[in-house]
Amino acid sequence: MCVSTVNTVGYSDRYGGGGRDIQDQARIELSLGGGPSSTTELRRAIDTLADRFGLSQEERFDVKLAATEALSNAIKQTDGGDGDAVEVVLEGRDGVVEVQVADRSQFVQPAWRRTFSESGRGIPLMLALVDEVEFAQTGDGTRVRMRKRISGG
Repeated sequence: MCVSTVNTVGYSDRYGGGGRDIQDQARIELSLGGGPSSTTELRRAIDTLADRFGLSQEERFDVKLAATEALSNAIKQTDGGDGDAVEVVLEGRDGVVEVQVADRSQFVQPAWRRTFSESGRGIPLMLALVDEVEFAQTGDGTRVRMRKRISGG
């Protein structure tokens, strides 16, 4: 069963500064299951944020591919139970788009595989496509945070 819920779509002043207009910031929260519609929903949410912040087609593609890789890795690490939804937060602010993907699994150190392997390319892709990637073991599981600077931002 695919659990897929948009918790919040709106504008946030959480990271706002003094005279900054609230329209310069946006936050989308998703709770996604392991079904095929999860990547579609993630990509739609990224399109919403990309439209709002004027990402170029190349920036949009890079963020979508990096986020999809992070989501795919998170889904693979969970066993698909009811409590195994992957939490995704997309934020735009101050010329940066940030994607956080969190699951309830233990962080698995990446095993770098040979180039002809069918898997193991997700993390190198993320590192190549966005400006910053952070992996963290949290109290509840694992979080990947990616940031991409916006050329027009």
